[in-house]
Amino acid sequence: MSSAAEHPLTWADFDEHPATEVELCSPAAELAAVLQRYRADLDAAARAGSEGRAEGLRALADQAVLAVELEGLLELHQSARGGSLECLHSALRSLKNRMLAHVASSGLEIVRLRGARGADVAESVQVDQWRYDDGYATEVVVEEFEVAVRLDGVPLRPGRVVMGAPREGQSPATSSAEVGPAPQRADSGVGRRPAAPERPPAPRIVCPVADCGTENHASAEVCVGCLTLLTGYGRLTMHPQALFNQGLRAARAGDYATARERFAAVVLWQPHDLRTRNAHALACLGACDRRAARRAWEEVLARAPGDPLAVRGMVALTRDAWAGEC
Repeated sequence: MSSAAEHPLTWADFDEHPATEVELCSPAAELAAVLQRYRADLDAAARAGSEGRAEGLRALADQAVLAVELEGLLELHQSARGGSLECLHSALRSLKNRMLAHVASSGLEIVRLRGARGADVAESVQVDQWRYDDGYATEVVVEEFEVAVRLDGVPLRPGRVVMGAPREGQSPATSSAEVGPAPQRADSGVGRRPAAPERPPAPRIVCPVADCGTENHASAEVCVGCLTLLTGYGRLTMHPQALFNQGLRAARAGDYATARERFAAVVLWQPHDLRTRNAHALACLGACDRRAARRAWEEVLARAPGDPLAVRGMVALTRDAWAGEC
């Protein structure tokens, strides 16, 4: 047996988990609340989709009416044969203004691109062609094939453009000096403040969504990575951690009955948590239930042969100090 295994297991071998105390009704109640919120979100998304589709169809209907009106104007001009072009142009301009007014009323913004700086419209254009010339001081849109469209300030449809730029080597970006990291001075250690004591890690919740896994603060209502609702999941995650901490404090205070109860609850929540199983066995030993302690450590060794805490726990079973207390 190794020298480490010769030392019996004590409560100094266990640390509290980063956790916050939570008020938990029951797992079923937490799950019911999550399902209710999920259903409400689904209903809201369905309503939003239905309303969005209706708005889109209304916009298409308005454009259909205007298209037919445009067709009528063109047919009227064809039948007029030599009629006044000025009247036709006036009617077409009026129709164009009405069409653009319909577009603007739907929240869409038409972005004219010609003459715009490339840096200002980089997210709103698709560059079909580049033109290089010394006359360009910076990248600029020199020809517009199609306008860009934004919705509430967010690019919805990119425009197609020809972009002008300075010839290679003439770009302002190449003339600017490269800035490297500032030189670091050797730390002499003079006047250095003493290091602050380490704080215990803050409780964190890892998002359970498989393709996310972002760490969140224990109080987070939604995941910062994917916006998944975490309220109920966070309480269910923190509860067994808080129970473990309560059990550890009780054991260190000599209240082995409470410690045994808390650790047993955590084992039911998390059957594969071997550290809690070891703590439960040690609490059983502290409560003078040597038979239960032996069973608990044998269960740990059956799951993980050679587990160092369980091996040391079995050593503790043979020590006279524990036998004398019982």
